[in-house]
Amino acid sequence: MPGSLNKGMKDFSGKVLSFRAIRIEDVCAWLALIAAIIWYPYTHLYSYFSSVGYLPRFMDGAFGVFALLCTVLMGFLFITGDARRLYVSSALITFLCFFFVIYCFCWVAIYFLFSSGLTGNVELFKYYSRILLNYFFLFFVGFYLRPVQWSKAFAFFYAIIFICAIAFTNWDRMMIDLRHVVDPAYKGVYLGLSTTALFTGLFTWSAVKSTFSRMVVLVTMIPLLFIMGSRADFGAFLILLPVALSLTLKPLKQFMVYISGGILTLLGLLIIGVDKLAVSRHFQILNLEQFTSLLARNELFLWGMERVAASPLFGDYGGTLEVRGTIGSYIHNLFSVWQAFGPLPFIIYTALVVMVVFIALLLFFKQGRQLDRQAQLVVMLGLLTAVEVLVAKSLGWPHVALAWGLTAGFLQAKWKSTNHDLNDMNST
Repeated sequence: MPGSLNKGMKDFSGKVLSFRAIRIEDVCAWLALIAAIIWYPYTHLYSYFSSVGYLPRFMDGAFGVFALLCTVLMGFLFITGDARRLYVSSALITFLCFFFVIYCFCWVAIYFLFSSGLTGNVELFKYYSRILLNYFFLFFVGFYLRPVQWSKAFAFFYAIIFICAIAFTNWDRMMIDLRHVVDPAYKGVYLGLSTTALFTGLFTWSAVKSTFSRMVVLVTMIPLLFIMGSRADFGAFLILLPVALSLTLKPLKQFMVYISGGILTLLGLLIIGVDKLAVSRHFQILNLEQFTSLLARNELFLWGMERVAASPLFGDYGGTLEVRGTIGSYIHNLFSVWQAFGPLPFIIYTALVVMVVFIALLLFFKQGRQLDRQAQLVVMLGLLTAVEVLVAKSLGWPHVALAWGLTAGFLQAKWKSTNHDLNDMNST
């Protein structure tokens, strides 16, 4: 029977247990939940405590191996199961994502094998290969992920992350304490901490049952992301917070939340003091001379687009390493795809982002609060990842593929559910 495990095994009493009822989709759903727990909340906690020396860095290489094994296993199960009967919209998203990743990997392999300059550098090959693997991995995770099935696990990990963030805050800088990192190279770990906290929070918001619990998650995510220090993640969340509130509360209660939030914000500013908060990285936005990150990114954007304009058909693969001496000197938005791989992958990447945003907006305006929790997560992650890649995140941020997979998986599940209902009606 396609799409299920038909073999059996014996239990301790010798009785044969049948696996006919265990579907491939169920196995993939469990794998996706385990992967999401490890990739987001567990990675958050491990990254922080190991970077400041509280834990040995015993798992640095294990995450990549885990992602590879999960990708191979879920990919095999996907090909033998859902890939045989994909809904048209789901198939289109899946095909575009697969084509994008495979095309880019071929590009990387060609340069590695045939280029004699720095563009054939093994570090560049490893850098892009790891990123592209993560695109595949997170697409499969998103396709099968159903956080509501492990709501207590996500709520537990989110609570631990929030408590640790408060406990290990450097109040002199109003940011997670990174004064004792064991290696200066880990100073940028706050970006990963912020992203993993953001996604863990949204998984938890979509999974917990009561409206009160969902509101607690949304409210606590504001100080949590503020403390993490990433302006992109914090800003993107604030931009989409009204969407999350409209999916959680009725209009009158939303209005009360806005009023209460405004009053509490003013009280917080009076109690803590604007001078105290001004030391935060977020307040550099109000002073462009101190906003060094924005100035640096603007310079990288202008330089990168000049390089793209000089080679519009092929991009500037490895140009950051050749000219600037570092792989990370890329454009910090979706144009980094064109910069690295040329116009075709950029068009596909942009098309995927636009499709996911269109579906998210269609769901939001058509059903709003009537959406189920999975659909609400599709809306939030679809819009959130689009905002991030438009203004701050580059090709090296593979979490956008999670939104692609989540959307494709949601469309596929809805199509299968509709077909199942129609078959039941026809049978009766």
